[in-house]
Amino acid sequence: MYEHDSKRKLRLRLTFTYAVMILTTLGLVVVALFIALGYRYNQFDGRFEQGGMIQFNSRPSGAEIQLDAVKLSNRTATRITATAGNHAVMVSRDGYKPWQKQATVKPGAVLWLNYVRLVPTDPKIETAATYSSIASVMASFDRSRFAVIENDTQPTVTFSRVHDANVEHSSVTVPADKITTPSIAGSSRFSLAGWDYANKRVLVLHTYDDSKTEYLLVSKDSGDPARNISTEFGISIAELQYDPTDSNIAYVLTTNHDIRRLNLSTSTLSGPLVTNASSLVVAYNGWIGYATYPDASGIRTVGYVSKDKLTAKTVQTFTNMSGRSLSYTIASYYNELYQLVVAGDSATVYRAELPGSDSTDVIKSKTIAKLSLAKDVAFAGFSPREQRFVYIQNGRDIVTYDLELSSIATVAPSAALNAKIGWLDDFHLLSTADGTIEFMDYDGTNMQTLARGASHAATLLAGNDKFFYYFTRDEAAGTVRLMRLSLTTE
Repeated sequence: MYEHDSKRKLRLRLTFTYAVMILTTLGLVVVALFIALGYRYNQFDGRFEQGGMIQFNSRPSGAEIQLDAVKLSNRTATRITATAGNHAVMVSRDGYKPWQKQATVKPGAVLWLNYVRLVPTDPKIETAATYSSIASVMASFDRSRFAVIENDTQPTVTFSRVHDANVEHSSVTVPADKITTPSIAGSSRFSLAGWDYANKRVLVLHTYDDSKTEYLLVSKDSGDPARNISTEFGISIAELQYDPTDSNIAYVLTTNHDIRRLNLSTSTLSGPLVTNASSLVVAYNGWIGYATYPDASGIRTVGYVSKDKLTAKTVQTFTNMSGRSLSYTIASYYNELYQLVVAGDSATVYRAELPGSDSTDVIKSKTIAKLSLAKDVAFAGFSPREQRFVYIQNGRDIVTYDLELSSIATVAPSAALNAKIGWLDDFHLLSTADGTIEFMDYDGTNMQTLARGASHAATLLAGNDKFFYYFTRDEAAGTVRLMRLSLTTE
């Protein structure tokens, strides 16, 4: 009897122990899960509240962080959990100007403040290269080099590759047999029209006899001879844009308002993909967006042609839009497609499912934002690479939209802009106006002046993020200097 009672007590004791262990483990898992979801105990009102996470990073790293005037022990790069709501954030480091922002933390969400760019309070600036003059200059997409035409009467392109310590130059002159001889002596003028996405070739516009034009393709590699695209394909080109997915493919808007596809490797030309076209935008995936002029009934359309297809697909039609801005752009952010339709002084952003342009399937789209300016939109598009931000612009009147945070911001550079706003990187707008170069966060905050007295709009943030290059004129010497500004104090 005694032995039986002892065994039963042992079983009960073990059952109780295991139950406590299981419940304790489950409790710890639940607590860990709630902590991971951002829940914290608020000692002031005695409630559990769900906060969010803030992920910090900065260039350079190792910067201090203040959240609502409280200095944190963490330095960038780091992450913290914060209560939901608005917070005043400051990131600073000795020798650099501080970065500040009002940030909103949402319950259970991650706020990425990983784009903080700090600028030295007294940056080191030195001359990296000198040119006799500069008539035209453009930076490559990979931020590795400039293409320069020093004398616009000569078909010579200088490729300047930037390094930490020096700048390497190589020059290519287009052979005379690749250039149409003008009937008016001395009327030839040469200017740069764009880089290909492989960062190997530039497009040179040759203007002659006052108003005639042709496009020349010039490679930085000696084994790739120069080509006259206009005469080779027998077309009059108003605009040429490369396919980002294949630099041997380009799309042209002809002076007859047709859009056609060029294959530079096979020297073949498609028939008109779109007729009566007023604008052309080549998307990240090689698809093209277009808008048309009014037809006989006054109707204008926007639409797209998918890669390698010969049929256009209409997205929207418009009336009473003669002479006004109209464009269509496609982008992708985190594997979702977006459409940007500009019509006059407004723009609409859609999340969309786009079938091939040769398909009869219906386009599925949802409006996610409407943007507007005081005047007709002059420039519009998405930020480079990640394509997270939408922007529309007329002069210094700029509006941006963040696809991640679903937020609209008004941006106003300090100087009037007569050209398209640039991007320093994926998160920062870059303005060059009246010789002043400044950059700012995508929402217009943290505006910083990098340089004054710039002579050209072309700039370059080196791929290592340590140096910023720009041009200035040396009036005393009669030359143009390429300046290297250090973005670190090291």
